[in-house]
Amino acid sequence: MSIAAEDLEGMELTMRCAHAQRVLPEAVAWVRSSYGKRLDAPVVQYALGVATLLRGELGEARKLLDKVAPNAPAAAYHAAVAAQLDDDVLAADRWISLYVKANPTEPAGRALQTEIVCALDLVRCNAALEMVKSTDDDDAAIARRLGAALAGPVAVSRTRLGALAKDADVLGSPAFNDAFTVAAALREGSDPAIVLVRSPRSGRPEPGPGVDLVRLARPTARVPFATRVVQLATLGDPAAPTMFSRMSALFPTELSTWRLARRWDKTAVAARKELERAAFTRWRGVVATALARSEESCELIGAFAWSDRGPIATSTRARCEIALDPARGRKIADARLAVTPFGALDVEVAIEGEAAVKDAAALEALARTIAKIAPSSTLVASALWAAGDVASAVPGKKSHALWAEALAQTAYDPLLARRLLQKYVDLKDVPRAKTVLAPALSEAPNDAFLSGVQGEILLHEGKVGEALPFLTRSCVLARARKEQDVLANTLVSLNAAIARSKAAADKSAREAGAKCAKGE
Repeated sequence: MSIAAEDLEGMELTMRCAHAQRVLPEAVAWVRSSYGKRLDAPVVQYALGVATLLRGELGEARKLLDKVAPNAPAAAYHAAVAAQLDDDVLAADRWISLYVKANPTEPAGRALQTEIVCALDLVRCNAALEMVKSTDDDDAAIARRLGAALAGPVAVSRTRLGALAKDADVLGSPAFNDAFTVAAALREGSDPAIVLVRSPRSGRPEPGPGVDLVRLARPTARVPFATRVVQLATLGDPAAPTMFSRMSALFPTELSTWRLARRWDKTAVAARKELERAAFTRWRGVVATALARSEESCELIGAFAWSDRGPIATSTRARCEIALDPARGRKIADARLAVTPFGALDVEVAIEGEAAVKDAAALEALARTIAKIAPSSTLVASALWAAGDVASAVPGKKSHALWAEALAQTAYDPLLARRLLQKYVDLKDVPRAKTVLAPALSEAPNDAFLSGVQGEILLHEGKVGEALPFLTRSCVLARARKEQDVLANTLVSLNAAIARSKAAADKSAREAGAKCAKGE
């Protein structure tokens, strides 16, 4: 087998698959022997740089990729990945800027640029997030919009997600189209299995579980793998950890791989096990920070030299101090925000510090400050929500107003709406539950939990005919997404509604409800 001198994509895929199959040394030996008389060729240097990066030898990888980047801009992308993982965010910013200059319409490059910029400078991060709402039809603007929406700390409404999926089609990017189509389905509460995730290489629909995405996927973008992990994990599918393991075998040195894992318990457990099985090195310590609980941060700071002032090292040290001494840790975290520029990680740790000392006023003040710097980021909502949680422990405090404002900041994100509604369900606070339900159901009309709560409220108000459709929808969607807790509560109310329904006009609704109740 030989790979053409200009086929960097084919060479990278070879190295990544060899790493996934644990035969990377053999692949490197093959490159050296096959190109023995042309070892200085860009395709060879690129292959060696990618292989070195996959081994986690960041310094050597950066040298090799630096050498070949002028002749192969794709190497600048991986140099940025290596620098980001090395906690050298300034170098990462420089390399990814070079890559997007050469490939201005590449959404994957724009996504990595957003990750790096948001860790470096919240002001520049907000400029990228503001682009998510734009309607510019220039290809470079569309690519920037797609990247920021996928990788930035931003909440995107269901309508906007649909528009972004169409933007991806304009650029001919099936991977990003699938990612946003799945995100829109999740946002509205629908079954994400209705979206057939395609191979970005061929654009063909995935015909079944036997498809090997490792063989079909384009190597420089991990988007198809992330989309499949999101799909399967949301559905509670036992294949989710397996798909994550494939993704981590191919893209072990990308921080986004490990940040994705922490969103669900099963993938987080799988990711932690993979890191535990491997020998502890600096780069594994860096990626472990994405999964570590607060009390585990102190175990990871040994991976960073004291001279390291990168965002990951700084935030890890601050989290350790918060775990040991909340008051001292809070001061360290707050002090970081007094020096500009600071990034999203610094703000997240500051929120954690204020919450640790239970200072609701400071959390609200932090939210107001961040709202002036980065009003489009979800960091504002995070600070407001934390302030509401702290304030709820003190009678008379305005926790409900803070929660409501946080929810509005995220365009009524269904996950936050569920959390707030659960609080009101537990308190049996129907008036406040109603104020949340109306806008939340508008954003997520097919959410099983929201529909179930709406149906229960209507049932308790004696509006059985109106309650039945909501309860049936909740039942159907909870079964589809294997949400057993939601389903159990819904079935109680659904059976009660069926028993109480007598009107002839409700016959079809009763039949549909009874069918779902029986699991048919």
